[in-house]
Amino acid sequence: MDGETTRLLLSVIDDGADPQELDEATARLRADLLELDVVASAAEAGEVPEGARAVLSFTIGGLAIALAGTELLGAIVNAVTAWLTRNQHRSVKLDIEGDSLELTGIRAEEQRELVEVWLRRRRQADTAATGRDRRQVETAAGIGHDHRQVETAARTARDRRQVESAEGIGRDRRQVESAAPAGRRLALIVAADEYRDPGLRRLRAPALDADALARVLGDKAIGGFDVRTMLNESTGVVTEAVEDFFADRQPDDLLLLHFSGHGVKDDSGELYFATPSTKLNRLGSTAVPAEFVNRRMSRSRCRRIVLLLDCCYAGAFARGALPRAGADIHVEEQFGGRGRVVITASNALEYAFDGPELADAREATSPSVFTSALVEGLRTGEADRDQDGYVGIHELYDYIYDRVRAVMPAQTPGKWTFDVQGDLVIARRGRPVTRPAPLPSELQEAIDHSIPKIRAGAVDELARLRHSRHAGLALAARLTLEALADDDSRMVSAAADRALATDPPSPP
Repeated sequence: MDGETTRLLLSVIDDGADPQELDEATARLRADLLELDVVASAAEAGEVPEGARAVLSFTIGGLAIALAGTELLGAIVNAVTAWLTRNQHRSVKLDIEGDSLELTGIRAEEQRELVEVWLRRRRQADTAATGRDRRQVETAAGIGHDHRQVETAARTARDRRQVESAEGIGRDRRQVESAAPAGRRLALIVAADEYRDPGLRRLRAPALDADALARVLGDKAIGGFDVRTMLNESTGVVTEAVEDFFADRQPDDLLLLHFSGHGVKDDSGELYFATPSTKLNRLGSTAVPAEFVNRRMSRSRCRRIVLLLDCCYAGAFARGALPRAGADIHVEEQFGGRGRVVITASNALEYAFDGPELADAREATSPSVFTSALVEGLRTGEADRDQDGYVGIHELYDYIYDRVRAVMPAQTPGKWTFDVQGDLVIARRGRPVTRPAPLPSELQEAIDHSIPKIRAGAVDELARLRHSRHAGLALAARLTLEALADDDSRMVSAAADRALATDPPSPP
């Protein structure tokens, strides 16, 4: 596209029209379009298509079209469509550089699809213009655009890129079940609450932790994991299961390992996971070394690993599982592998509380504070903070952190991420999105604009977002379109009605 101006040829076609009547109708259409700050002139010789009775030629800043995307051309289409509702026996043809779109006064789904395809082609053709600088925008403004509206167009294009970026994240996140890549989703839940060594207090929560987490992770509508649960197994059985869990995996698999129970440190600060057979004076041979778990993760081909530690003194694992005498091993040195996220229920100076009192396990009625927050966030979908319909590991941690701190201010969950590519999707949202996500600010400005044509121009973008895979944006777009359907401008309300006439696709 020419970086300075573009010719939009608009032809009104009516074979049996009275010339004077057609001139009057065309004048009204011209007046509507001039409110969009496009410059209209008579068509030049050779520009009149066969069968056209009245032709307008518009000079439109090519940069403005590129920056505005659907806002400017969409506003023109909406203005023409609104005019056609009063002139249903006529049709209007829009042509840019041989790329044409013919509109009629008949409301039809096929026509809406043609409009979307045409606008999409124009966006693709004008992609190069989106990167031009502010001086070009001001130049476009100088040939007939209101400066503020051109800036709005530019901001709207940035908004579109931000929305498309958000939707791209959503596409990356749709790695659950049928939408997932070839990798499998596997979870191993290891819990212990009964110990033979008198120095290890019986815990209340691990059995409940294991059951609640297994149910939500194994739910095909939520986690979609193949789950194995181990409760009160011996050290040998657990270590073999951990080795099996990380062996023979593929890079695209998603592996989630959850420990719930006692985390015990020896005199040198090395961390072990206690099992019912653990002896506190023989940790090396009777408990599961954190170093062993680290080594299994490092040797696995999988690069999408989540380790959840709901253990007493779990923070020691994150600080360093193999401190030598007189040496401080940092997180990066201990976990300097690739593709893993470690989340702990507490830091090394805190206790991972499993309830308001820690006395009698027989009174347990709910999982630990940490796992309760984890399960609740997945089951209810509240951990889906960006409202896109999926729960990523980072927003899941944010939810857990806030919930745990609200219940137990003395307990601080921790998170460490090591060379993970993109987000790791832990689950689909457990319940439908009921809270709309915020619309991009510049799109909202266009929706709230005092000029009806600008509001009408925002309808196309809202229609696109209504079909978005981002559930929160789709809901926001639908609610906004419903509000615009009651707009006091007939052009805006008609455009919103058309956008609402098509049902969005069903979710995958």
